[in-house]
Amino acid sequence: MRCYLKTPLGPLYTGEAVRSLFASLDPSRTVTVGDVVTRSFIEQKGATPLVAIIDGRTCRKDKPWLTEEYEKKFTIIVRIRNPPGFIARETIVEELGDALVGIPDDRVLVLVEGEEDLLLLLAPHIINVRPLILLYGQPGEGVVAVPLLGSSELPLDSLVSYMRLEHVIREKERGEEIG
Repeated sequence: MRCYLKTPLGPLYTGEAVRSLFASLDPSRTVTVGDVVTRSFIEQKGATPLVAIIDGRTCRKDKPWLTEEYEKKFTIIVRIRNPPGFIARETIVEELGDALVGIPDDRVLVLVEGEEDLLLLLAPHIINVRPLILLYGQPGEGVVAVPLLGSSELPLDSLVSYMRLEHVIREKERGEEIG
């Protein structure tokens, strides 16, 4: 899974280009995924993204930066669980569905217990605002910006196939029957 996602899903911005990118974006059409990108966007843009998805960790280390001051920037805060290396789609869609009803008027903060990185792949399916831009961090490199114009432009079909194949291989390695 990680190998699949190592290639950025959109243009990669570094250094001063990140500041220019943030300055050019409409916060009501921006989704941030990841603690560093979310915090940087809020601080540099001086505005709150439509949806921010974070887990309180950076590079798998606790980095508690989310204070009450930041939480007040959001009108809705949702806490969900998503196991590392997975997308708990049914749970997430159910739990986020009600929170996202007020978009684009509300600002939603999603606090993930587990891992938030893979949730960027669900964003186009649970946020019905278009055009929309997804921002996420490419560790050690910069910020990736994925513009979404239609209903789903992320390569989910091939990712789901890849995940199923990975699951089958794991089950076979464990000697378990595949249902």
